[in-house]
Amino acid sequence: DYVYYASPNSETNKKGEVLNSQLVFYKTKLDGTDTKKLVTCDSLSQEYKFVTVGEDIYLITVTASSTDSNSGSASTYTLKVYNANSGAEIFVKEEADSYAIPTEITVAENAGYIFFTDKIKDEEEQDKEYGALYAYKLGEDKEGVLFSGAIEDGDFGTKGYLFKAIKYVNGCLYFTDYNVNSSEDGL
Repeated sequence: DYVYYASPNSETNKKGEVLNSQLVFYKTKLDGTDTKKLVTCDSLSQEYKFVTVGEDIYLITVTASSTDSNSGSASTYTLKVYNANSGAEIFVKEEADSYAIPTEITVAENAGYIFFTDKIKDEEEQDKEYGALYAYKLGEDKEGVLFSGAIEDGDFGTKGYLFKAIKYVNGCLYFTDYNVNSSEDGL
């Protein structure tokens, strides 16, 4: 059995400067032996979560990819999933619009997912964007689409929705949808 944790980097660069602005993830046996460095991230404020699904342990990291110039808040995110036993990166999603990761540390086999949203362009009307809500099962090779926000509306073209993932707790995903053709929001 191991303990998994994060610590500021104590290594030095070629100039002898301590790289303590980086965050390093480790695993160590419970008796204090066999420490292994898993992953290094560039920021001490890195958002992360270790999640256990059955016998497997994953490290999920979330990094703001871009920032909204008006509000100063993140507008897109990069999600990465690592095998916490080997440190191998097994999934990356860049430029997700929103995300929801498990709030629990240990989740059931059927609840080991992360969710994220992305925009898709209308193939005929390139100025219109619709949303897609994706699910990634921890340990799998790729994500799958849960909902596509583009809905054909007969003679009137395409109408649709954008999605925002809010929270994922106890195996339940909470999200909102926004009708891009009106000011009405749904749930």
